[in-house]
Amino acid sequence: MYAKEIALAVFDGIISIPIDLAYGARRTFEDFGGSGNASRLNNVAENKRVMIIIENAIKFANTDAGPITKILKIILEEFYQSIPDEVVEKIAKKTGIGTTYMTSRVATQVALVNLIAKKLTIQITTKVIARRLAKMGVGFALGALIIQGMIEKASNSAKRLMLAHPKIYQKLRAQNIDMAYFLVEDSMSKTMEAIRIKSGDPQKFNKLLREIENEVMVD
Repeated sequence: MYAKEIALAVFDGIISIPIDLAYGARRTFEDFGGSGNASRLNNVAENKRVMIIIENAIKFANTDAGPITKILKIILEEFYQSIPDEVVEKIAKKTGIGTTYMTSRVATQVALVNLIAKKLTIQITTKVIARRLAKMGVGFALGALIIQGMIEKASNSAKRLMLAHPKIYQKLRAQNIDMAYFLVEDSMSKTMEAIRIKSGDPQKFNKLLREIENEVMVD
């Protein structure tokens, strides 16, 4: 069903190995106190959080209890709050949501967020697994560095989110899922950009809205 996306994810997983190794080497250096005790202690705390998040992402995969679905719902709820009623209704109808929901904006939005989050969770989980499988043949020593690199990516991604979208970051942090944002960051880049500029650049926001709308409507 997502053959092209899986192939691209595998390719991305392979070509990103050198980057992961570089990130991993830097984080390992910090873990051994190379950048000071404060950085080491911060890394220890982050390491534990990321490993729990990854375990939950695999364990709960495509369920509402998984961190990927939780993050997607928070982002989508924030996004659709700023969308006009007629656009929400148009997307809802195109995605096959029954007319029962159309009597209430809130009910329609909730149904739309749930539907799109479910669809995106499947796609993102598939890509994440494909990327991980692409890196399994590197050996134990390099594999350990790749894991360290993954944790570094998670940390950097959470910090970017905190600076660009503090409101969303706080919601994720409250559920202890902020370190899982890196799993959805690329897939949600247009939506996050639209949220960021919705009041400052209406023209660009409307352009992004149309692009997102078309992507959502694709079966």
